[in-house]
Amino acid sequence: MNIAILSRNPNLYSTKRLVEAIESKGHNARVIDHLKCDLIMDNKGPLIYYKGEMLNDIHAVIPPYWSFCYFLRNRCCPAI
Repeated sequence: MNIAILSRNPNLYSTKRLVEAIESKGHNARVIDHLKCDLIMDNKGPLIYYKGEMLNDIHAVIPPYWSFCYFLRNRCCPAI
């Protein structure tokens, strides 16, 4: 399975650990800068473009860790 990790910096500890975990299970990991990536949803399914080039070999995408934390903070503690 080819998995894309959306991260600004492939040298971050959390990004490195994700890559290690993915590869330890026999999958391929690719770190993609999410600011240079477009995700297009249409009736044919999702399309991923990175720097203008379509990526058609990606089976799963892991979003940036901070976006998940932001989502949880807003769900659990909306007053903060």
